Amino acid sequence: MERANDTVDDWRSIVERIEELGGNATDVLRRALIDRVPREQIAARVSLSTLEKGSAAPQDFEAWDALPPGTFDPRVVDQAQWWVDALRRPQRIDTLPAPYLWNIICFLTGEAGYFCTAYHQMHALTTPEDPHRWLERTSLMLAIRLAGRRDSELQCSCSSGKCLRDQVANPESATP
Repeated sequence: MERANDTVDDWRSIVERIEELGGNATDVLRRALIDRVPREQIAARVSLSTLEKGSAAPQDFEAWDALPPGTFDPRVVDQAQWWVDALRRPQRIDTLPAPYLWNIICFLTGEAGYFCTAYHQMHALTTPEDPHRWLERTSLMLAIRLAGRRDSELQCSCSSGKCLRDQVANPESATP
């Protein structure tokens, strides 16, 4: 991703714009580095973002470039077909490898309170008492868990040290 001629200033304007738009620049840079995504591609994606911080999300969930990289779109939990990563790249859930699915589960579970609050604020609903229970009942999580059942020998790679493999069969008994 980073070439010898890239400078901190080359990335600084991208980081500043992501933060202006309400995105998490740290997540974007980490994902770009891991996936070796060129700086120019990230800059192009940021420049395509049409939604300013605090604005309402577009009607079409599949308007991938409307939101800036590094932002979480709470509408993702209402559907069962797509995962959108930190770089705003859509990925079909049924095609993702099992370890990637488990990383998504770890990510969502670790931030369930935040995602639940964001979702309920967006829809002007009362936030439920148990964000983990809410998350497990979303279309997104049900689809991810169903797709994850393809690999019964899967090992969780989340940083919490808790293996989520056993939660596939009975997520209600899980203790996040």
